[in-house]
Amino acid sequence: MKLDVERCRRGMQQLHIIGRARPELIEQAIALIGEHPVTALQDEYLGIKNYAHFGDQRADCPYGMGPKHGSIVFSIGRTPEWRADGGRRFTDDAIYLLEAYRDFEPLQWGMEAGRNLTLPLCDAIREFDRLSAKRNLIADAFEKLYVVAEIDKAG
Repeated sequence: MKLDVERCRRGMQQLHIIGRARPELIEQAIALIGEHPVTALQDEYLGIKNYAHFGDQRADCPYGMGPKHGSIVFSIGRTPEWRADGGRRFTDDAIYLLEAYRDFEPLQWGMEAGRNLTLPLCDAIREFDRLSAKRNLIADAFEKLYVVAEIDKAG
């Protein structure tokens, strides 16, 4: 399967996904959004917490809140912008993003000198966009750069 980054970007406008993928939670989010595309994830996000030696535990919480014990290690929720308009319907791009997160996460980037960088899918896309914007700024600066040859003053 080839990754459609543009669809992922559109899905990232709707969904905020944090942490290392937990396929079972992703499947539940896909089903929830499929059944209730307008109201799904409006009041709380889906989460997985780790607490002491208990490992992964389901912990759905209202936005801005967390569990009493442990910490959220993976979550799926609406972005603040998508939540602000309560009647906003999820599109197929949200489902695509979840499927891509399940299938491609973690994303490994081949780096120079044999180093690899491993990032969750959404973080990798954001980093790629950040680096692309930086590259564009540098390219623009070089287009405006004038090189002035200094005349040899000795001769």
